[in-house]
Order: sequence, then C-alpha cells, then structure tokens
Amino acid sequence: APKYSDYQTKVVYDISSRDKLSFLGIGGIDNIDFTKEQSIDDGNQTYGSYRSYQYASGFNWLHIWNRKGYSNTSVAILGTHYDYLFRETKSDSFLVDNLSDNREMQIRNVNSYQLSKKDYLEFGFDAKYYFCDYNAQYGSYTNALGDTVPPLNVLGDLNSPKYGLHSSLT
Repeated sequence: APKYSDYQTKVVYDISSRDKLSFLGIGGIDNIDFTKEQSIDDGNQTYGSYRSYQYASGFNWLHIWNRKGYSNTSVAILGTHYDYLFRETKSDSFLVDNLSDNREMQIRNVNSYQLSKKDYLEFGFDAKYYFCDYNAQYGSYTNALGDTVPPLNVLGDLNSPKYGLHSSLT
C-alpha cells in the first residue's frame, strides 16, 4: 500500500513594530511498492518501487519603511529526491532505475512605494541557483508502433545560476 507523509511548519516573530521575520517549512515523503503479483492482478504492465521526498523551506523578512513603503526579502531552498526502480511485468525486463536530486536556492527582494494617491512603484531582484544530480538508466523497450527504443543513461550534474531585476509603475 502507498505511504504518503506530509509536514509543514510556520513560525512568525515580530522583531519590532516595523520588522517581522517568518520561517516556513513544508515537505512530503512518498513510498510506493508494486509487487509483480499485485501488478499482474491489477492489469499493470510494470512493477517496482518508488520513493521520493520533496521539501521547501525559507525565511522571509518584512520591513515597513513608513506608511508609504515596505521591503519583503526571502531566502529559500527547495528540492526533490527521486529513488525508483521499475521492471516490465510480462518479461521482468529492466525499464528504469532513477536516483536523482533536483535542488534550488533562491533569494528574492520586492520593494513597494506609494509615490502618490494613484501611483505605486515596485522594484527588486531575484537570484536563483539550480543544482541537480542526475543518475538515471532507462532500459530498452518496444513502443506501441513495434519499434525498439534503445537504452539511455542520464548521468551528470546540472548547475545553473539565474538573475533578474524587476520594476513596475502603476
């Protein structure tokens, strides 16, 4: 039987009347096992096990400048870990084995200021860094058209920064 677990937490601390610090953490764990016998009985073409966990956590700092403006700054990390192995029910042929991680770190700042009764200025920046570790093997199989699809190995790291600035006047 599948086992799903979820968790969450939030803590808010008022540093002063103009500053608030928050922490948020959420996550989930999935564990699913499909035995060969169960998959045959259910009419499924594959069997195996699937394990993963997902998480996101971060801090947020809200600073009120005055009645007309504020800053909101967040720092976060999030990710997913995969660990699964599947085989074909009919032939026991290897289909997929994946042990991979996708992670991301981010800092974001948004500032808002009321210029007049009708005009608001919003501006800030974003910076993200992706770091992913791929270790997945896919077995050869025959597709619905009868063509043989060769095996594929996906191994390696992918690291990528992204940066941005934003502003708007409304």
